[in-house]
Amino acid sequence: MDIHDVTAIRLAAKLAENLKSLDISYCQELTERGINSLLRKKSCVTSFSVRQGALSDLSLGLLCDNLRQLRSLNIASVKSITGNGLISLAKSLRHLDFIDLSWASGSSLQDDVIEAFLTHCPRLNRMELSGQSLLTSGPFLPIISDYQKWSKCKALFFLKTKERELESKISAEEETDSSDDEYKAVCFPHRSTTFSTNLQHLSLEYCDSITDSDMEDIVTVCRGSLTVIDYYSWAVKPRLLRLNKFKIKGNTNLESDVDPVQ
Repeated sequence: MDIHDVTAIRLAAKLAENLKSLDISYCQELTERGINSLLRKKSCVTSFSVRQGALSDLSLGLLCDNLRQLRSLNIASVKSITGNGLISLAKSLRHLDFIDLSWASGSSLQDDVIEAFLTHCPRLNRMELSGQSLLTSGPFLPIISDYQKWSKCKALFFLKTKERELESKISAEEETDSSDDEYKAVCFPHRSTTFSTNLQHLSLEYCDSITDSDMEDIVTVCRGSLTVIDYYSWAVKPRLLRLNKFKIKGNTNLESDVDPVQ
Protein backbone atom coordinates (compact mmCIF):
# COMPACT_ATOMS: atom_id res chain seq x y z
CA MET A 1 0.00 0.00 0.00
CA ASP A 2 1.36 3.42 -1.01
CA ILE A 3 0.96 6.47 1.21
CA HIS A 4 1.42 10.20 0.66
CA ASP A 5 3.16 12.88 2.72
CA VAL A 6 -0.09 14.10 4.26
CA THR A 7 -0.89 10.62 5.47
CA ALA A 8 2.61 10.19 6.86
CA ILE A 9 2.46 13.50 8.74
CA ARG A 10 -0.90 12.60 10.29
CA LEU A 11 0.38 9.15 11.13
CA ALA A 12 3.52 10.59 12.76
CA ALA A 13 1.41 12.62 15.17
CA LYS A 14 -0.35 9.48 16.41
CA LEU A 15 2.54 7.02 16.44
CA ALA A 16 2.62 5.10 19.67
CA GLU A 17 5.80 5.42 21.69
CA ASN A 18 5.97 1.65 22.02
CA LEU A 19 5.93 1.07 18.23
CA LYS A 20 8.63 -1.50 17.43
CA SER A 21 8.53 -1.93 13.66
CA LEU A 22 8.03 0.51 10.77
CA ASP A 23 8.12 -0.50 7.09
CA ILE A 24 7.56 2.12 4.40
CA SER A 25 9.44 0.39 1.61
CA TYR A 26 8.44 1.02 -2.02
CA CYS A 27 6.20 3.98 -1.13
CA GLN A 28 6.85 5.91 -4.32
CA GLU A 29 4.51 8.81 -3.44
CA LEU A 30 6.21 9.42 -0.12
CA THR A 31 8.83 12.18 -0.28
CA GLU A 32 11.65 13.10 2.08
CA ARG A 33 9.28 15.49 3.88
CA GLY A 34 6.88 12.71 4.75
CA ILE A 35 9.62 10.28 5.77
CA ASN A 36 11.32 12.86 7.99
CA SER A 37 8.04 13.54 9.76
CA LEU A 38 8.10 9.91 10.91
CA LEU A 39 11.65 10.27 12.20
CA ARG A 40 11.37 13.52 14.16
CA LYS A 41 9.84 11.90 17.22
CA LYS A 42 11.91 9.78 19.60
CA SER A 43 10.66 6.23 19.58
CA CYS A 44 11.51 2.66 20.55
CA VAL A 45 11.42 1.39 16.95
CA THR A 46 13.84 -1.51 16.56
CA SER A 47 13.12 -2.36 12.91
CA PHE A 48 12.93 0.25 10.13
CA SER A 49 12.67 -0.49 6.42
CA VAL A 50 12.56 2.18 3.73
CA ARG A 51 13.81 0.32 0.67
CA GLN A 52 13.78 2.56 -2.42
CA GLY A 53 12.66 5.44 -0.24
CA ALA A 54 13.39 9.17 -0.55
CA LEU A 55 15.87 9.22 2.32
CA SER A 56 18.62 11.85 2.57
CA ASP A 57 21.54 12.55 4.91
CA LEU A 58 19.16 14.77 6.89
CA SER A 59 16.91 11.74 7.34
CA LEU A 60 19.88 9.69 8.54
CA GLY A 61 20.67 12.39 11.10
CA LEU A 62 17.10 12.27 12.44
CA LEU A 63 17.32 8.51 12.53
CA CYS A 64 20.54 8.72 14.59
CA ASP A 65 18.93 11.11 17.07
CA ASN A 66 15.55 9.48 17.55
CA LEU A 67 15.79 5.76 16.73
CA ARG A 68 18.68 4.89 18.98
CA GLN A 69 17.35 1.39 19.77
CA LEU A 70 17.31 0.36 16.12
CA ARG A 71 18.42 -3.20 15.50
CA SER A 72 17.33 -3.79 11.91
CA LEU A 73 17.71 -1.24 9.09
CA ASN A 74 16.87 -1.74 5.42
CA ILE A 75 17.87 1.21 3.21
CA ALA A 76 18.58 -0.79 0.08
CA SER A 77 18.33 1.11 -3.23
CA VAL A 78 18.14 4.48 -1.44
CA LYS A 79 20.03 6.81 -3.77
CA SER A 80 20.24 10.22 -2.06
CA ILE A 81 22.45 9.28 0.86
CA THR A 82 26.22 9.70 1.10
CA GLY A 83 29.10 7.84 2.64
CA ASN A 84 29.59 10.52 5.29
CA GLY A 85 25.95 10.27 6.33
CA LEU A 86 26.24 6.50 6.66
CA ILE A 87 29.46 6.69 8.68
CA SER A 88 27.75 9.00 11.17
CA LEU A 89 24.84 6.56 11.26
CA ALA A 90 27.12 3.62 12.01
CA LYS A 91 28.69 5.46 14.93
CA SER A 92 25.26 6.06 16.49
CA LEU A 93 23.54 2.70 16.15
CA ARG A 94 25.36 0.51 18.64
CA HIS A 95 22.51 -2.03 18.83
CA LEU A 96 22.31 -2.68 15.09
CA ASP A 97 22.42 -6.37 14.14
CA PHE A 98 21.10 -6.19 10.55
CA ILE A 99 21.86 -3.70 7.78
CA ASP A 100 20.86 -3.83 4.10
CA LEU A 101 22.84 -1.41 1.94
CA SER A 102 22.32 -3.23 -1.35
CA TRP A 103 22.46 -0.85 -4.32
CA ALA A 104 22.36 2.10 -1.89
CA SER A 105 23.94 5.49 -2.66
CA GLY A 106 23.96 4.70 -6.36
CA SER A 107 26.07 1.57 -5.76
CA SER A 108 29.05 3.82 -5.01
CA LEU A 109 29.79 3.10 -1.35
CA GLN A 110 33.47 3.05 -0.42
CA ASP A 111 35.34 0.77 1.96
CA ASP A 112 35.34 3.32 4.78
CA VAL A 113 31.55 3.09 5.09
CA ILE A 114 31.57 -0.67 5.56
CA GLU A 115 34.53 -0.45 7.90
CA ALA A 116 32.56 2.00 10.06
CA PHE A 117 29.67 -0.44 10.46
CA LEU A 118 31.98 -3.37 11.21
CA THR A 119 33.90 -1.29 13.76
CA HIS A 120 31.14 0.63 15.55
CA CYS A 121 28.29 -1.90 15.46
CA PRO A 122 29.60 -4.78 17.61
CA ARG A 123 26.30 -6.69 17.48
CA LEU A 124 26.13 -6.71 13.70
CA ASN A 125 25.07 -10.19 12.63
CA ARG A 126 24.01 -9.82 8.99
CA MET A 127 25.09 -7.48 6.19
CA GLU A 128 23.52 -7.24 2.75
CA LEU A 129 25.81 -5.35 0.35
CA SER A 130 24.72 -6.52 -3.08
CA GLY A 131 25.56 -4.28 -6.01
CA GLN A 132 28.27 -2.23 -4.29
CA SER A 133 30.69 -2.36 -7.20
CA LEU A 134 33.42 -0.19 -5.60
CA LEU A 135 33.64 -2.24 -2.43
CA THR A 136 36.86 -4.25 -1.97
CA SER A 137 37.87 -7.02 0.42
CA GLY A 138 39.77 -4.56 2.60
CA PRO A 139 37.14 -3.86 5.29
CA PHE A 140 36.69 -7.58 5.97
CA LEU A 141 40.33 -8.67 6.27
CA PRO A 142 40.61 -7.78 9.99
CA ILE A 143 38.13 -10.62 10.61
CA ILE A 144 41.29 -12.73 10.35
CA SER A 145 43.36 -12.05 13.43
CA ASP A 146 46.78 -10.59 12.48
CA TYR A 147 45.99 -10.84 8.79
CA GLN A 148 49.27 -9.22 7.68
CA LYS A 149 51.34 -11.82 9.51
CA TRP A 150 49.27 -14.65 8.09
CA SER A 151 49.53 -13.21 4.57
CA LYS A 152 53.33 -13.13 4.77
CA CYS A 153 53.46 -16.64 6.18
CA LYS A 154 51.17 -17.95 3.45
CA ALA A 155 53.35 -16.36 0.78
CA LEU A 156 56.38 -18.03 2.35
CA PHE A 157 54.66 -21.42 2.33
CA PHE A 158 53.78 -20.95 -1.34
CA LEU A 159 57.37 -20.03 -2.18
CA LYS A 160 58.61 -23.04 -0.25
CA THR A 161 56.30 -25.37 -2.16
CA LYS A 162 57.51 -24.04 -5.51
CA GLU A 163 61.11 -24.37 -4.36
CA ARG A 164 60.62 -27.99 -3.34
CA GLU A 165 59.01 -28.77 -6.69
CA LEU A 166 61.99 -27.27 -8.47
CA GLU A 167 64.44 -29.19 -6.32
CA SER A 168 62.67 -32.46 -7.06
CA LYS A 169 63.02 -31.87 -10.78
CA ILE A 170 66.72 -31.02 -10.53
CA SER A 171 67.68 -33.99 -8.41
CA ALA A 172 65.43 -36.61 -6.90
CA GLU A 173 68.23 -37.95 -4.68
CA GLU A 174 70.15 -34.86 -3.62
CA GLU A 175 68.80 -33.03 -0.55
CA THR A 176 69.53 -29.33 -0.33
CA ASP A 177 68.72 -26.65 2.19
CA SER A 178 66.80 -23.59 1.13
CA SER A 179 66.65 -20.08 2.45
CA ASP A 180 63.35 -20.65 4.22
CA ASP A 181 64.02 -24.07 5.75
CA GLU A 182 63.93 -22.61 9.22
CA TYR A 183 61.02 -20.70 10.71
CA LYS A 184 61.11 -18.90 14.02
CA ALA A 185 57.36 -18.38 14.02
CA VAL A 186 54.70 -20.09 11.94
CA CYS A 187 51.36 -18.29 11.93
CA PHE A 188 48.15 -20.28 11.90
CA PRO A 189 45.31 -17.75 11.71
CA HIS A 190 42.10 -17.64 13.69
CA ARG A 191 39.05 -15.42 13.71
CA SER A 192 39.53 -12.11 15.48
CA THR A 193 38.13 -11.94 18.99
CA THR A 194 37.77 -8.14 18.87
CA PHE A 195 36.62 -7.22 15.34
CA SER A 196 33.13 -7.99 13.98
CA THR A 197 32.86 -11.04 16.20
CA ASN A 198 29.09 -11.51 15.75
CA LEU A 199 28.93 -11.30 11.96
CA GLN A 200 27.42 -14.53 10.63
CA HIS A 201 26.09 -13.65 7.18
CA LEU A 202 27.60 -11.42 4.49
CA SER A 203 26.07 -11.00 1.03
CA LEU A 204 28.34 -9.64 -1.73
CA GLU A 205 26.33 -10.35 -4.85
CA TYR A 206 27.41 -8.26 -7.87
CA CYS A 207 30.30 -6.70 -5.94
CA ASP A 208 32.81 -6.48 -8.77
CA SER A 209 35.90 -5.42 -6.80
CA ILE A 210 35.88 -8.14 -4.14
CA THR A 211 38.87 -10.51 -4.26
CA ASP A 212 37.54 -14.07 -4.19
CA SER A 213 40.67 -15.57 -2.60
CA ASP A 214 40.42 -13.13 0.31
CA MET A 215 36.86 -14.18 1.04
CA GLU A 216 37.86 -17.85 0.80
CA ASP A 217 40.55 -17.23 3.39
CA ILE A 218 38.08 -15.49 5.69
CA VAL A 219 35.51 -18.28 5.41
CA THR A 220 38.23 -20.88 6.02
CA VAL A 221 39.53 -19.16 9.13
CA CYS A 222 36.01 -18.60 10.51
CA ARG A 223 35.43 -22.37 10.48
CA GLY A 224 31.70 -22.26 9.80
CA SER A 225 30.87 -19.20 11.90
CA LEU A 226 30.48 -16.91 8.86
CA THR A 227 28.60 -17.47 5.60
CA VAL A 228 29.65 -15.32 2.64
CA ILE A 229 27.57 -15.10 -0.54
CA ASP A 230 29.70 -14.30 -3.59
CA TYR A 231 29.11 -12.36 -6.81
CA TYR A 232 27.14 -15.23 -8.36
CA SER A 233 24.93 -15.85 -5.29
CA TRP A 234 26.89 -18.94 -4.26
CA ALA A 235 28.12 -19.53 -0.73
CA VAL A 236 31.89 -19.18 -0.58
CA LYS A 237 33.51 -22.49 0.31
CA PRO A 238 36.50 -22.80 2.65
CA ARG A 239 39.81 -23.43 0.93
CA LEU A 240 42.19 -25.92 2.50
CA LEU A 241 45.83 -24.95 2.18
CA ARG A 242 47.64 -28.28 1.89
CA LEU A 243 51.40 -28.16 2.22
CA ASN A 244 54.17 -30.71 2.31
CA LYS A 245 55.95 -31.29 5.59
CA PHE A 246 58.38 -28.56 6.52
CA LYS A 247 61.11 -28.54 9.12
CA ILE A 248 60.22 -25.93 11.73
CA LYS A 249 62.84 -24.58 14.12
CA GLY A 250 61.57 -22.42 16.96
CA ASN A 251 63.34 -20.21 19.43
CA THR A 252 64.15 -23.26 21.55
CA ASN A 253 66.09 -24.80 18.63
CA LEU A 254 64.01 -27.96 18.95
CA GLU A 255 63.18 -29.31 15.52
CA SER A 256 59.83 -30.82 14.63
CA ASP A 257 58.04 -31.77 11.45
CA VAL A 258 54.60 -30.26 10.95
CA ASP A 259 52.04 -30.49 8.25
CA PRO A 260 50.30 -27.07 8.12
CA VAL A 261 46.75 -27.49 6.94
CA GLN A 262 44.42 -24.52 7.00
